[in-house]
Amino acid sequence: MSLTASYFDLIAYLDRIENLPRIIDVKTLRLSKAGIEADKLNISITMYAYVLRKEGSK
Repeated sequence: MSLTASYFDLIAYLDRIENLPRIIDVKTLRLSKAGIEADKLNISITMYAYVLRKEGSK
């Protein structure tokens, strides 16, 4: 996944996915400035998401 956002938007996004019923395994996280704007970052995340489910009774 790649996106351009502010540092605070990135933290809010990571906080939001942390509270979902899944396990996030981040393999790589790369940050770099987006052009001349110091408040924006190019963000590249490689991750795996495992959704947690309850098994239904049989």
